[in-house]
Amino acid sequence: MIISEKHENKVFNQTFERFCWNAKIKLLKVRLLFFIIFYIIMVMIPLNFLGYKLQPYKLSNPFQIIIVLLYFTFYYLCYLLFKDSSFGAIIYLKYCKCIDFLFFLIYTRKGEAIKTSDFKEIKLNNKELYNDISTDECQGQCYTTCFDILKTLKKGKIIFLVTGVHYYDNPSMHVLYVNNGWCFDTNFRMQFEYMKVLGEYDVCIFKQFDYEEVKGLSFEEFRCMHKKEIEEWCNKNNYFSFSRI
Repeated sequence: MIISEKHENKVFNQTFERFCWNAKIKLLKVRLLFFIIFYIIMVMIPLNFLGYKLQPYKLSNPFQIIIVLLYFTFYYLCYLLFKDSSFGAIIYLKYCKCIDFLFFLIYTRKGEAIKTSDFKEIKLNNKELYNDISTDECQGQCYTTCFDILKTLKKGKIIFLVTGVHYYDNPSMHVLYVNNGWCFDTNFRMQFEYMKVLGEYDVCIFKQFDYEEVKGLSFEEFRCMHKKEIEEWCNKNNYFSFSRI
C-alpha cells in the first residue's frame, strides 16, 4: 500500500512538473518573440533607414555589424544606468506588460472554455477582471477569478477540486472555470481540455456550481454560504483550503 502511494505520488509529481515546464517553455518563447520584435523595431528599421540615407555610399557588412554592436552597447549602458532608478522601474513594468500581452495573445486565448468573443464580453463588462486574466494578476486568485468569469459570462460552471498539488504540506483546494469541455486554470493562465486534466491529475472533486446557483450573489455572499462546508471537507480529508475560502 505504501509502495503504491509512493508510486502514485511520483507519477503525479512527474505529470505536474511536465505541466510546469511546458508553461515555462511557452513563457520563454514569448520572451524570445519580444526580443525579436524589439530587434526589428529598434535595430533593423533604424539600420535600414540609415542605409537608405547614406546611399549611394551603401553600408558594408562589417559596418552593419559595428552599427548593430553599437546599438546593443547603447541599450546595455542605458540598462546599467537606469536599472535602479524610477525610470528603469517604469521601463521594466512596460517590458512585463508586453510579455503578459504576448502570452495572453498566443496562449491564454487558445481554448474553448473562454473563446475570443467571451474575452471581448469580459473586457466590455468587467474591465478589472479582463486586466487580471490578461496579466499574471489572476495567479493565486483562482476562487475570485473563476467566480467572476462565471458571473460575467453567465455560462459554464466553476468546480472546486483538489489536484494533489502540494502548495503547502497537504494537497490544496483549487478552483477551475469549465465550459465547452475545456477549463481555464488561473495558475497557468492557460486553457486545457477538462477530461485531459482529470486524466493527468490525481483529482478529487468537491462540488461544482453553474450560473443559476450563483446568480444574484456577490462573491462575499457566495463565499460565506459555502465557507464552512468547504473547510469541514478539507479538514476531514486532510486537504489545505486557502484563506480566501
